[in-house]
Amino acid sequence: MAVDERKSPYACHVFACVNLAQLEVSWGEHELDSGRAPDPYLEEAIRSAQEALRINAGYSSAHVILAESHRVRARELTERGADPLASVRAARRAALESLEINSSDAAAYVSLGRVGTLEARWRAACGEDPAPALDEAKAHLARAIELDPAEVSGYVAMAELCRRAAGWSGGSGDPALPEIEQGLRMTQEALALCAGHGESLALQAALLLRQAECETQRALRDGLLGRAEEALEAALRCNGHLRRKYAPETERIRELTGVQGTR
Repeated sequence: MAVDERKSPYACHVFACVNLAQLEVSWGEHELDSGRAPDPYLEEAIRSAQEALRINAGYSSAHVILAESHRVRARELTERGADPLASVRAARRAALESLEINSSDAAAYVSLGRVGTLEARWRAACGEDPAPALDEAKAHLARAIELDPAEVSGYVAMAELCRRAAGWSGGSGDPALPEIEQGLRMTQEALALCAGHGESLALQAALLLRQAECETQRALRDGLLGRAEEALEAALRCNGHLRRKYAPETERIRELTGVQGTR
């Protein structure tokens, strides 16, 4: 009698390890959003993903989860001003290994795009040109969306990339509007797939705020600020854990609306 490999003890153990690693990555990012250290969760996620790969090195999802574990660690390092490039390289290596197994793995492309955005953030913070990392990240995310247009994560990651790029464009004297417009389109796509998605609403608010900062006409600027404030309030109603992550946008909106008296 043929053995169904999906029901074998080894396969079940691999699935359990990957599911545990995914849960640990999610908790780690939640801790980071809340201002706490994600390390214990990320260490467990890496151990679980490596155990899955020890049993089945050809399981592409385990490589993606390993990449995501390193990505969250790279984000934590970036946000506290520490060099994230070793974690960036580890995340990129794991995602590329997944693509060697399954070249149509949209999740691996999303992970590569997110990692590239983090690298660009670090390059910009160090006074280096973020454009090469951004361009590569954008290509990966476009491929992810092409492969799985019904998945929210690709649009959200692209909107985050555009949010960052718009800030750097404005700071360097280049026009930020194309990046803002693309980012807003991405949030609209994400919200069409998942109405009330908190991160998409928060990114929409951040992009509308950036657009308001670029606007020279008072009435249009006030309208954009009002929309940004409404989107951010909706985001926080959906997911209160975003409050700390988007605190700079909250304060900036209050500053601008307070000075101008629009609300």
